[in-house]
Amino acid sequence: MAIHLAKCLEKFGPVRSWWAFPLERLMGQILKASHNNYIGELEITFLNNFCRLGNLRVLLNSDRLPDQLRPFIAQLRICSDPVPRCIPKSVDPRRQKQLLSSKIFPQLITQINSIKSVNENCTYVASSEWKRTDKLKKTAPVNRRVEFLQSVHVEPNLTIDQIFKHNRVTLEKQTRTDVWLVVSQFRPIPPDIPHPFTSLVMYDLQLDLCYLKTHEPRVIHIEDVIAHCAWIHYRAKEISTAFDQDCIALVSLDQ
Repeated sequence: MAIHLAKCLEKFGPVRSWWAFPLERLMGQILKASHNNYIGELEITFLNNFCRLGNLRVLLNSDRLPDQLRPFIAQLRICSDPVPRCIPKSVDPRRQKQLLSSKIFPQLITQINSIKSVNENCTYVASSEWKRTDKLKKTAPVNRRVEFLQSVHVEPNLTIDQIFKHNRVTLEKQTRTDVWLVVSQFRPIPPDIPHPFTSLVMYDLQLDLCYLKTHEPRVIHIEDVIAHCAWIHYRAKEISTAFDQDCIALVSLDQ
Protein backbone atom coordinates (compact mmCIF):
# COMPACT_ATOMS: atom_id res chain seq x y z
CA MET A 1 0.00 0.00 0.00
CA ALA A 2 1.28 3.44 -0.88
CA ILE A 3 -0.18 6.90 -0.50
CA HIS A 4 0.98 10.42 -1.21
CA LEU A 5 -0.20 13.48 0.68
CA ALA A 6 -0.17 15.84 -2.29
CA LYS A 7 -2.29 13.47 -4.39
CA CYS A 8 -4.78 12.97 -1.55
CA LEU A 9 -5.21 16.71 -1.22
CA GLU A 10 -5.60 16.98 -4.98
CA LYS A 11 -8.39 14.37 -5.00
CA PHE A 12 -10.19 15.76 -1.96
CA GLY A 13 -10.18 19.31 -3.30
CA PRO A 14 -8.57 22.65 -2.40
CA VAL A 15 -8.26 22.14 1.33
CA ARG A 16 -6.18 23.86 3.96
CA SER A 17 -5.08 23.09 7.49
CA TRP A 18 -7.63 20.84 9.16
CA TRP A 19 -8.01 18.08 6.52
CA ALA A 20 -4.24 18.06 6.11
CA PHE A 21 -3.58 17.08 9.73
CA PRO A 22 -5.12 13.55 9.65
CA LEU A 23 -3.66 12.95 6.19
CA GLU A 24 -0.20 13.88 7.42
CA ARG A 25 -0.55 11.45 10.30
CA LEU A 26 -1.73 8.74 7.91
CA MET A 27 1.14 9.42 5.55
CA GLY A 28 3.63 9.28 8.41
CA GLN A 29 2.41 5.83 9.45
CA ILE A 30 2.50 4.49 5.90
CA LEU A 31 5.99 5.81 5.22
CA LYS A 32 7.23 3.86 8.25
CA ALA A 33 6.04 0.60 6.68
CA SER A 34 8.87 -1.49 5.24
CA HIS A 35 6.85 -2.53 2.16
CA ASN A 36 6.18 1.05 0.99
CA ASN A 37 8.21 1.63 -2.18
CA TYR A 38 6.36 4.66 -3.50
CA ILE A 39 8.46 7.66 -4.57
CA GLY A 40 6.35 10.68 -5.43
CA GLU A 41 6.87 14.39 -5.85
CA LEU A 42 7.34 15.04 -2.16
CA GLU A 43 10.02 12.38 -1.79
CA ILE A 44 11.81 13.51 -4.95
CA THR A 45 11.82 17.11 -3.70
CA PHE A 46 13.32 15.96 -0.42
CA LEU A 47 16.06 13.93 -2.10
CA ASN A 48 16.96 16.62 -4.62
CA ASN A 49 17.07 19.60 -2.26
CA PHE A 50 17.33 18.76 1.42
CA CYS A 51 19.87 15.98 0.96
CA ARG A 52 21.94 18.13 -1.37
CA LEU A 53 21.97 20.87 1.23
CA GLY A 54 23.19 18.42 3.85
CA ASN A 55 25.97 17.24 1.55
CA LEU A 56 26.95 20.85 0.88
CA ARG A 57 27.17 21.54 4.61
CA VAL A 58 29.50 18.56 5.09
CA LEU A 59 31.64 19.68 2.18
CA LEU A 60 32.01 23.21 3.56
CA ASN A 61 33.16 21.82 6.91
CA SER A 62 35.83 19.64 5.32
CA ASP A 63 39.41 20.56 4.38
CA ARG A 64 39.17 19.37 0.80
CA LEU A 65 38.21 22.71 -0.75
CA PRO A 66 40.88 24.67 -2.66
CA ASP A 67 42.47 27.72 -1.06
CA GLN A 68 40.85 30.02 -3.62
CA LEU A 69 37.43 29.32 -2.05
CA ARG A 70 38.49 29.95 1.56
CA PRO A 71 37.35 33.62 1.62
CA PHE A 72 33.84 32.58 0.51
CA ILE A 73 33.29 29.61 2.81
CA ALA A 74 31.94 31.73 5.67
CA GLN A 75 29.34 33.30 3.38
CA LEU A 76 28.28 29.92 2.02
CA ARG A 77 27.93 28.50 5.52
CA ILE A 78 25.44 31.23 6.36
CA CYS A 79 23.23 30.00 3.50
CA SER A 80 23.52 26.31 4.38
CA ASP A 81 23.40 26.36 8.17
CA PRO A 82 19.92 26.08 9.71
CA VAL A 83 18.41 29.12 11.37
CA PRO A 84 19.09 28.84 15.12
CA ARG A 85 16.06 28.54 17.31
CA CYS A 86 15.29 31.37 19.70
CA ILE A 87 16.12 29.95 23.10
CA PRO A 88 14.53 32.06 25.84
CA LYS A 89 16.93 33.31 28.46
CA SER A 90 16.52 32.00 31.96
CA VAL A 91 14.54 34.40 34.10
CA ASP A 92 14.75 34.67 37.84
CA PRO A 93 11.37 33.39 39.12
CA ARG A 94 11.28 36.23 41.64
CA ARG A 95 11.23 38.71 38.78
CA GLN A 96 8.32 36.91 37.15
CA LYS A 97 6.04 37.37 40.12
CA GLN A 98 3.57 40.15 39.53
CA LEU A 99 0.21 41.31 40.78
CA LEU A 100 -2.79 39.81 39.04
CA SER A 101 -5.23 42.26 37.51
CA SER A 102 -7.84 43.51 39.99
CA LYS A 103 -10.47 42.69 37.36
CA ILE A 104 -9.40 39.04 37.17
CA PHE A 105 -8.61 38.53 40.87
CA PRO A 106 -12.25 38.06 42.07
CA GLN A 107 -12.70 35.36 39.42
CA LEU A 108 -9.60 33.59 40.72
CA ILE A 109 -11.01 33.52 44.25
CA THR A 110 -14.29 32.10 42.98
CA GLN A 111 -12.48 29.39 41.04
CA ILE A 112 -10.25 28.49 44.02
CA ASN A 113 -13.28 28.04 46.26
CA SER A 114 -14.91 25.84 43.62
CA ILE A 115 -11.96 23.41 43.28
CA LYS A 116 -10.72 23.29 46.88
CA SER A 117 -10.49 19.85 48.41
CA VAL A 118 -12.45 18.57 51.39
CA ASN A 119 -9.34 18.86 53.57
CA GLU A 120 -9.27 22.59 53.00
CA ASN A 121 -11.86 23.32 55.65
CA CYS A 122 -12.09 27.03 54.93
CA THR A 123 -13.34 29.67 52.52
CA TYR A 124 -10.80 31.79 50.69
CA VAL A 125 -11.23 35.56 50.60
CA ALA A 126 -9.11 38.43 49.37
CA SER A 127 -6.31 39.29 51.78
CA SER A 128 -7.43 42.93 51.81
CA GLU A 129 -10.82 41.88 53.18
CA TRP A 130 -9.70 39.02 55.40
CA LYS A 131 -8.97 41.09 58.52
CA ARG A 132 -12.29 42.86 58.19
CA THR A 133 -14.32 39.68 58.48
CA ASP A 134 -15.46 38.24 61.80
CA LYS A 135 -14.91 34.64 60.62
CA LEU A 136 -11.12 34.46 60.81
CA LYS A 137 -11.17 30.81 61.89
CA LYS A 138 -13.21 29.75 58.87
CA THR A 139 -11.55 31.84 56.18
CA ALA A 140 -8.07 32.04 54.67
CA PRO A 141 -6.52 35.00 52.85
CA VAL A 142 -5.57 34.95 49.17
CA ASN A 143 -3.32 37.61 47.66
CA ARG A 144 -2.93 38.86 44.09
CA ARG A 145 0.72 37.87 43.79
CA VAL A 146 1.15 35.29 41.02
CA GLU A 147 3.99 33.83 38.99
CA PHE A 148 3.40 34.22 35.28
CA LEU A 149 4.54 31.29 33.18
CA GLN A 150 5.67 31.30 29.58
CA SER A 151 2.75 32.21 27.34
CA VAL A 152 1.68 29.86 24.57
CA HIS A 153 -0.28 30.60 21.42
CA VAL A 154 -2.77 27.83 21.45
CA GLU A 155 -6.15 28.94 20.16
CA PRO A 156 -9.11 26.68 20.79
CA ASN A 157 -12.55 28.25 21.20
CA LEU A 158 -10.88 30.07 24.05
CA THR A 159 -7.68 31.92 23.30
CA ILE A 160 -5.12 31.82 26.10
CA ASP A 161 -3.99 35.31 27.13
CA GLN A 162 -1.94 34.50 30.22
CA ILE A 163 -0.73 31.48 32.20
CA PHE A 164 0.20 31.90 35.86
CA LYS A 165 0.90 29.89 38.99
CA HIS A 166 -0.77 30.81 42.28
CA ASN A 167 -0.01 29.62 45.82
CA ARG A 168 -2.44 29.64 48.72
CA VAL A 169 -2.06 28.67 52.37
CA THR A 170 -4.77 26.72 54.20
CA LEU A 171 -5.74 27.15 57.83
CA GLU A 172 -3.48 24.18 58.62
CA LYS A 173 -0.53 26.15 57.13
CA GLN A 174 -0.30 23.87 54.09
CA THR A 175 0.64 25.41 50.76
CA ARG A 176 -1.45 24.53 47.72
CA THR A 177 -0.33 25.43 44.19
CA ASP A 178 -2.42 25.57 41.03
CA VAL A 179 -1.85 26.71 37.46
CA TRP A 180 -4.51 29.02 36.02
CA LEU A 181 -5.27 30.44 32.60
CA VAL A 182 -6.67 33.83 31.68
CA VAL A 183 -8.73 33.10 28.57
CA SER A 184 -11.02 35.00 26.21
CA GLN A 185 -13.83 33.30 24.33
CA PHE A 186 -14.29 33.92 20.62
CA ARG A 187 -17.64 35.38 19.62
CA PRO A 188 -19.72 32.78 17.70
CA ILE A 189 -21.14 33.47 14.26
CA PRO A 190 -24.92 34.12 14.45
CA PRO A 191 -26.86 31.15 12.98
CA ASP A 192 -28.82 33.40 10.60
CA ILE A 193 -25.65 34.40 8.68
CA PRO A 194 -24.94 31.88 5.88
CA HIS A 195 -21.36 30.86 5.18
CA PRO A 196 -19.56 27.97 3.41
CA PHE A 197 -18.91 26.10 6.65
CA THR A 198 -22.61 25.43 7.28
CA SER A 199 -22.51 22.59 4.73
CA LEU A 200 -19.93 20.77 6.90
CA VAL A 201 -22.27 20.38 9.87
CA MET A 202 -23.27 16.89 8.69
CA TYR A 203 -19.65 15.74 9.06
CA ASP A 204 -18.09 15.13 12.48
CA LEU A 205 -15.15 17.47 11.91
CA GLN A 206 -15.45 19.31 15.25
CA LEU A 207 -15.13 22.50 13.27
CA ASP A 208 -16.22 25.95 14.45
CA LEU A 209 -16.23 29.35 12.78
CA CYS A 210 -16.09 32.37 15.08
CA TYR A 211 -15.43 36.07 14.97
CA LEU A 212 -11.89 37.00 15.88
CA LYS A 213 -13.15 39.45 18.49
CA THR A 214 -13.40 37.97 21.97
CA HIS A 215 -15.51 38.38 25.09
CA GLU A 216 -14.19 39.70 28.38
CA PRO A 217 -11.33 37.58 29.80
CA ARG A 218 -12.00 35.08 32.56
CA VAL A 219 -10.05 32.60 34.69
CA ILE A 220 -10.14 28.82 34.28
CA HIS A 221 -8.09 25.98 35.75
CA ILE A 222 -5.51 24.35 33.50
CA GLU A 223 -7.27 20.97 33.87
CA ASP A 224 -10.34 22.48 32.20
CA VAL A 225 -8.45 22.54 28.88
CA ILE A 226 -9.45 19.30 27.16
CA ALA A 227 -8.30 19.83 23.55
CA HIS A 228 -6.02 21.84 21.32
CA CYS A 229 -7.11 23.26 17.99
CA ALA A 230 -5.71 24.15 14.61
CA TRP A 231 -6.88 27.48 13.25
CA ILE A 232 -7.02 29.67 10.15
CA HIS A 233 -7.45 33.44 10.21
CA TYR A 234 -9.77 34.92 7.56
CA ARG A 235 -9.91 38.61 6.73
CA ALA A 236 -13.22 40.47 6.58
CA LYS A 237 -15.31 39.38 3.55
CA GLU A 238 -12.67 36.83 2.55
CA ILE A 239 -14.96 33.80 2.76
CA SER A 240 -18.30 35.61 2.59
CA THR A 241 -19.48 39.15 1.94
CA ALA A 242 -21.75 38.79 4.97
CA PHE A 243 -18.76 39.00 7.31
CA ASP A 244 -17.69 42.58 7.91
CA GLN A 245 -14.98 41.60 10.40
CA ASP A 246 -12.18 39.08 10.72
CA CYS A 247 -13.05 35.44 11.45
CA ILE A 248 -11.20 32.39 12.69
CA ALA A 249 -11.89 28.75 11.80
CA LEU A 250 -11.06 26.25 14.56
CA VAL A 251 -10.92 22.47 14.48
CA SER A 252 -10.23 20.18 17.43
CA LEU A 253 -7.06 18.08 17.03
CA ASP A 254 -7.27 15.90 20.13
CA GLN A 255 -9.35 15.40 23.23
